[in-house]
Amino acid sequence: MGELKREEEKARRERNKSFVQPKSREMLNDKKLAVIEKIFCELDDDSDGFISCQSCSTEGLPEEIAKILSPILEELKEASKAFSMEEFFESMCRLYESLDFYDKDLLFKYGSKAFNDQFSFAESFRVICGLRVADNQPQDQGAGEEF
Repeated sequence: MGELKREEEKARRERNKSFVQPKSREMLNDKKLAVIEKIFCELDDDSDGFISCQSCSTEGLPEEIAKILSPILEELKEASKAFSMEEFFESMCRLYESLDFYDKDLLFKYGSKAFNDQFSFAESFRVICGLRVADNQPQDQGAGEEF
């Protein structure tokens, strides 16, 4: 009896989780595209519309964002070619799927006031508590909007 109730509850949660109004989904996708474009432009040092391991710099990115992007930067090295915005977008979508909730949230908020406020508070908290970045990250996996 208890097993059936758990399965029903799980199915109910899945139904509720997957329902997003079309307009809301469109707004989320627009925001994600804007964030990916912003990151691409910051990585494209020579502003030629392509990024490669030779012409890519993470100096303008916050350390947390650069750390999240490290698999893409590694992919750039291995590919030995430049990525267009479209190729970068595809790589970002694949990367996003593998991220935990905390990193997805950081990427989604990147460039917003919420991102800046979050790090102002987080940096103050870390200094007060003497924590490193990795010590303060929640381990919650899963929940979060997909790209």
